This record gives sequence, structure tokens and C-alpha cells, in this order.
Amino acid sequence: MGLLDKLFRKKEDKIKSHEDFWNWFLENEQAFYKAVKTCRNIETDFFNKLSPKLDELKDGYFYLTGMFDENLAELIFTADGNIKNIIWLYMICSG
Repeated sequence: MGLLDKLFRKKEDKIKSHEDFWNWFLENEQAFYKAVKTCRNIETDFFNKLSPKLDELKDGYFYLTGMFDENLAELIFTADGNIKNIIWLYMICSG
């Protein structure tokens, strides 16, 4: 990214609702799919972008991703036994 791109790039809006999150996710879904499918730069191209956006909604959740089959990527959320976060996960997943 060039210096001018860094100076003039649009600042992303803060995620305030589940709908905001899923709209943001849809804007990035092709890049995320590519990162998961190729397993290249998955940390920088997927996890490092997804995690801060989810943190804007709530912390204390866990997620994992992978290819379900040759053409379908999965994103799985879990509360990892934290009862207080189960309702939040239900709300984001029912989106």
C-alpha cells in the first residue's frame, strides 16, 4: 500500500450490531474465502481482520474456520463452555 493510500483510505465504521458485523463480513467474504481455501496468509488475511471486528461486539468467544468440502468454507463460533456467551453466539449466528 502506498503512502497516499494510507493517508486517504476510508476509515471503517465501528461494528455496533450483529447486522453491522454481517454486512462487513459480506464485503470481505471473497478475500476471506480465498485465505481459507488456499491456507496462505490465513492469519493476516482472515484471523487478524475478523477478530478485531468481533471484539467490537463482544469478547470471550472462540471461532475456527476450514473447508467443509472443496467449495464450501465454514466459520464456526463457540462459547467454549462459557454459559454467559451462549446467548450472544445464538444472536450473532441467527443474524
